[in-house]
Amino acid sequence: MKTSAIKKAILLSVFCGIVSGVFSGCKKAPPTQRKAPEVRVATPVEKNVRRYHDLTGNTQATESVDIRARVEGFLEKVHFEDGADVQEGDVLFTIEQDVFQVNVEQAQAVLESTIAEQKRAQADLNRVEQAVKTGAVSEQEVDLKRAERDIAKAAVTQAKASLEQANLQLSYTIVTSPITGRISRRYMDVGNLVGSGEKTLLTQVVRFDPIYVYFNFSETLLTRFLKKSGETDQERRASGVKLYIGLADEDGFPHEGFIDYVDNKLDPTTGTVQIRAEFENKKRILYPGMFVRIRIPGLKETAALLVSEKAIGTDLGGKFVLTVGKNDIVERRYVIPGQLYDDMRAIEDGIKPGERYIVKGIQRARPGLPVTPKEAGTETTESVNKTADNK
Repeated sequence: MKTSAIKKAILLSVFCGIVSGVFSGCKKAPPTQRKAPEVRVATPVEKNVRRYHDLTGNTQATESVDIRARVEGFLEKVHFEDGADVQEGDVLFTIEQDVFQVNVEQAQAVLESTIAEQKRAQADLNRVEQAVKTGAVSEQEVDLKRAERDIAKAAVTQAKASLEQANLQLSYTIVTSPITGRISRRYMDVGNLVGSGEKTLLTQVVRFDPIYVYFNFSETLLTRFLKKSGETDQERRASGVKLYIGLADEDGFPHEGFIDYVDNKLDPTTGTVQIRAEFENKKRILYPGMFVRIRIPGLKETAALLVSEKAIGTDLGGKFVLTVGKNDIVERRYVIPGQLYDDMRAIEDGIKPGERYIVKGIQRARPGLPVTPKEAGTETTESVNKTADNK
């Protein structure tokens, strides 16, 4: 019995020791302080930049001509391929010439007849003028012959005009291009009667190079623009007031042109005025009727604060950047963004020079909590130096 009691005591002691060790091992270690997340910060770049205005407009051909039949006749030949480039003076169509050639010959015959009649009348006049000196004829006879001579002379003038008219009608049977440009398709096929009733539209030719862009400018911007760019279109052209356009599928504004015309009145319903710019178009990238994006740089540079576009966030309150203030505490700062210069955004209000804002690690930063800020390096400054003067 004693042996059994001793064994129980030993087992109980071992069990208690194990339990004590287990519970002592489960005690919580003292909490360690969490390290503030690391972020990259930069300060706004102070830079003189050229502000710009972004607008929209439409392209339009500098010249566009409807080619019409000016005389009536059957279309005999088409001398071009649809959509081809043509030069000024190129023959486009031939209309039957037989009738008009006959008219020319008839007019020529009439002219020759009237010239002969004029010569006869002049000879008669010369004879009576000699005869009146001897009293063989009266002054009345001289006046009559002089009138006949004048009538014959007028008939010659009329016959010459008729011949010119006949030649003109004949020339209209050869239809040529009045401008250099690109032609449309033929609207009438060979064998059709053209020129009857309203003069028949045969095709169209438009000039591609240069090309115009029309857009509307607000009254406020117009006043500012006119004061700085000159009073006349010639002065604005000479002052080099440039602007840039880009198509919907193009990056940036790769096409450079200049303003060459401002309309002489504002539209009172919209408070805008129509402006035209001219662009080189040798590669025929721009077609009449296209929608384009327009950028007009300011005439002078102005000071601006620029921050990285990637640092700007958006919530229900608007646009904001996360700044790092006293004791490295994060603050959400709402800003008024201005124009974009590649990857740098001008800030009109909401941040001051020298303040630090978070460029990288924004997702780890929380307003009201500390961070470990480190300088973002020179890439931000290099970027703005490269793009602040961007058109």
